[in-house]
Order: sequence, then structure tokens, then C-alpha cells
Amino acid sequence: MNIDSIQAYTYPKLFTILPLSQSRESLEASFDFIKGRVELNSVKIDTIFPVFRTNKGSFAKATYSMVIRVPLDTIENVKSKISVETANKEYLIEEKYPAPQSTLLAALMRNKYGIEFINYQEKNGMRIMQIRFMAIAVKDEFAKDWSFFTVTNDQELISKLFSKKVLENLTSKD
Repeated sequence: MNIDSIQAYTYPKLFTILPLSQSRESLEASFDFIKGRVELNSVKIDTIFPVFRTNKGSFAKATYSMVIRVPLDTIENVKSKISVETANKEYLIEEKYPAPQSTLLAALMRNKYGIEFINYQEKNGMRIMQIRFMAIAVKDEFAKDWSFFTVTNDQELISKLFSKKVLENLTSKD
């Protein structure tokens, strides 16, 4: 992954909260962790909702998706490193809620990261997930060209980046 490109398209106001160097270190650590274990591909913009303007700038909601391929043995290796407490919680979830694993995984990912699963399958020793993210496209005093912020469930961060008026407009664009 090209970290410089990712940061070039990231909404610059984020770097007033999370310094650019710290963002870079975090991205590098994430990509180092998955290198050779996870394959990310087919990144594409799915939908760009109508642009709306405020006196502060232009905004639009957008969705993008990608395919993530993870070898099953990588998942088992990561699970083996999980603390006993977390492993017990996972066991209880599987025992008490016998829904398909993909359904539980989708619910957990949606609640924690705002990620929507489009497709999930296991074959040839790989777990293949097509996932969709919601982003905010922004052009304002911080971003002279269009930039993007991938929406997470971190409400505190989102409220520092965007006004209540902008957020209300974005949520009405469903």
C-alpha cells in the first residue's frame, strides 16, 4: 500500500488531531502486521451521494468497497494469541448465538468499525470478504481539493472534524 497516497487523499483536518507522523506510523504498523497475510484489492468507489454546501465548504457522503482475502491459518494464528478472557467471550458467543459465523462477524464489524459486509465466503483455505465503508468527501478550508474521511464509530473524533449541521445533512442522505 502506498501510504503517501492514502494520506494525500485523507481529510487534512484529521492531522490537526492526529499528527501526520503518528498517522503514518499507525498505517505502517497496520500494513506491516498484515503484510504477507492479508491481500487487499478491488478498491472502488460504489456511490457518491449528492454534494451539499455550507458556508464552510462542500460535502458528500460516499461509499467504497474492497475485497480482503485472509488465509484461514492466519486467522487461527491470530486467535491463538488472543487472551483467555477474549477467547472465552468468543466461545460463549458461538455457544449462545448459533448464527452463521459470517452473520456474527458482520454484526461485530458493523458495530465496531461501521463496516458492512457484502459477501463472505471460505474456499481454498481463504476467507474472502467484500466489505463496504462509508466515507465523507470534503472540500473546505482544510482541503482545497476533494479529500476523504472514512467513517468509523468514533463519535468523538467525527464531532471534532465536522459540525453538527454537516453531520445532520450527511445522515439525511440515506
